[in-house]
Amino acid sequence: MSEHVKNMIDALDQDDNLEAETNLKAALTDKVGAALDDRRKDLAKTFVRSDEVGEAENVDSVQSPEQSDTGA
Repeated sequence: MSEHVKNMIDALDQDDNLEAETNLKAALTDKVGAALDDRRKDLAKTFVRSDEVGEAENVDSVQSPEQSDTGA
């Protein structure tokens, strides 16, 4: 359990609703921030993979002059 959640529970136990709200917002901010960072990393990996695949396809589709001239 994060420190913010512990502080929120303690504040609720002491009937300090403003402090509980502050700690709840901080806990949610941390949780959403961590989720966004994870999603950014996953998304960045797909860009790298699709870029590598695109380069490989471009290399395979381009024929050298020796490959295209089979009649000589």
